[in-house]
Amino acid sequence: MNVTAAVSLSYRIFSGTRDSGVYHTTSPHSMVGTAVDSGLLNRQITAMAAGDSQVFAGTSGKGIFRIASSGWVWEPVNDGLTDSVISTLWAEGTHVVAATSSGKIFLSANRGANWLESSSGLPSGQAARALIRVGDRYLAAYDGAGVYRSNATGQSWTAANTGLTNTTVRALVWSNGLLFAGTNNGVFRSADSGATWTEVNTGLTNFSVFGLAVNYSVLYAATGDGVWSRPMSQFTTSIASRDRNSSRNIRFEGARALALHTDRATRVTVNAYRPDGAHVATLLNEMSSLGVFTRTLNTTGLSKGVYLYRVQTDDVSELHTVVLTD
Repeated sequence: MNVTAAVSLSYRIFSGTRDSGVYHTTSPHSMVGTAVDSGLLNRQITAMAAGDSQVFAGTSGKGIFRIASSGWVWEPVNDGLTDSVISTLWAEGTHVVAATSSGKIFLSANRGANWLESSSGLPSGQAARALIRVGDRYLAAYDGAGVYRSNATGQSWTAANTGLTNTTVRALVWSNGLLFAGTNNGVFRSADSGATWTEVNTGLTNFSVFGLAVNYSVLYAATGDGVWSRPMSQFTTSIASRDRNSSRNIRFEGARALALHTDRATRVTVNAYRPDGAHVATLLNEMSSLGVFTRTLNTTGLSKGVYLYRVQTDDVSELHTVVLTD
């Protein structure tokens, strides 16, 4: 049996195969897979994703199918798709992104109920190897074209390869305010949602990276020489050492209020981290208005001490050191 993709949902592992459909484990401790093919019209599974208590399966010729834990019966969700050969999928909450073999990308904000094409600016005829959503932007990785990042509406794309020394990108993962890319020249890190990249290969002996994952504050990289791991604290500490309080547009009033000047409406998020890089809380996640935007941050539950606040908008990512005194 040739497994092409796998995801987890509700302590179950769903495995898609090249020509035998989908199998899933039936209990948290089971290692034996049971076929779950009811309603699945194509057994050639090319991609899988899980989000909002549902699993999505991409096929080679019949588009995308969705299954929910309430019924375990697959249903096609192809309204708006114009290509039925799926190369990769990504899902989180109600948002799903699909890439096709012809180089198109489709977005859904309602669990796949319908799709809108978003391919303007993408490399022609190339199928994306990996997809992810960071804030209001989507990112797609390509084998030879590097990384492309969407605008805030997801309707157009531009290359985002500044700092990458290799554009064969096979994997993307996001955790604790950092984005990582797996390439043919190792792992690269971005602290600004893909605008710029820095190589972080210390400890790797094989730089051909085929997959990335984060679990329990550890980054794992699957390479041509096995799987390697590195604590996330080693990455976030290096970022924290570069305090960025130079922006003229972002100001904190103490540690509990934000003042931001923007020339357009934008999503504003503020996340708090401990000095060791561990994420503590999301203090703000709102759309700003044009001009001066001020908000009191939700610091409930934060004790006195030093914190790192990462402020992100559609085009800015800054790290500020603050001190909570009361």
